Amino acid sequence: MKASIPVSFVAIPLLHEQKLMFGRLVVKVDFYNDVKFYLSELSDSSIKSVEDIIRYNMDALGSEGGLPGVNFGFLGGQERFHESAATKGVEDDIYRSALSFTQSTSRRGIDSALGISRERPLDALLVPTDLQQAASVAAQAGYPLITVPAGVNNTRTGMPYGLMLMGTAWSEAALIKWASAVEDTIVTHKGKRALPQWKDSRRRVLPIVYE
Repeated sequence: MKASIPVSFVAIPLLHEQKLMFGRLVVKVDFYNDVKFYLSELSDSSIKSVEDIIRYNMDALGSEGGLPGVNFGFLGGQERFHESAATKGVEDDIYRSALSFTQSTSRRGIDSALGISRERPLDALLVPTDLQQAASVAAQAGYPLITVPAGVNNTRTGMPYGLMLMGTAWSEAALIKWASAVEDTIVTHKGKRALPQWKDSRRRVLPIVYE
């Protein structure tokens, strides 16, 4: 007998411009500080900050794309690094307000889609892995997210794709259970687990191939 999983379709409220603006600010500041912390633990590298990364990309201009239009894989250059470096990682009142706003609105969006206030809320939200906005919402909310393999693209690269399950706060145990059920259902339906084909495994990583 084939496994089955009950499914309901819901919509997550769209992100409005103010939330996007605040979210970008939080990402820029957090990225600066998190990269600095990570690099500080590396004893075999002289690169210790976002500014050091920017300088390295300029020194290796041909392969790393330090300037706009130089490398097809990085058409915009490293503008995101520059934007993060401009913040200096300062967690001021504007940052704290932005963090509080993006966190609270993201949590309300996910909880609303799950129907947390209803008598029988959903267990999880199932979304495709290429919907990066969903992953951003979960990250901004501080809510758990799990990915399961779903199949392989029958394209030039043969790269795998997956499905993401989003939950509310402290729902990790439930998400692992549902992720296991989804994976078992996929394997049961297809007869076996689909494996990556790595058709372009010998291809140079630049330029980036979008599918």
